[in-house]
Amino acid sequence: MKILTRREFVRERFGESAWEALLGCMSMEDRGQIASVDPVAWYDIRLVERLVTAISQHFKTDDALLVELGRFDAERELSTVHRWFLRVMRPSFAIRHMDVYWGGS
Repeated sequence: MKILTRREFVRERFGESAWEALLGCMSMEDRGQIASVDPVAWYDIRLVERLVTAISQHFKTDDALLVELGRFDAERELSTVHRWFLRVMRPSFAIRHMDVYWGGS
């Protein structure tokens, strides 16, 4: 999902042509992986890192844009169920008891 979220961010913020130009700055292998990304598949985290680095370099960003990217990502990751869950339970409690819902003992 991280790759797709970054694509959405660039397209919404800068337009489709900016996304295509950004991809043109990346290696052929990275472009191929990004073009065929599956939202439920696992990818090497270094691909996401290279994509964020390319965004930062291509758009000559400052920290404010990267913070905006982080917020954009977080808003899309928090599903309705997660939002409801956080209203019912304090985040600190959820973090302390993460093993319960991740199958730990």
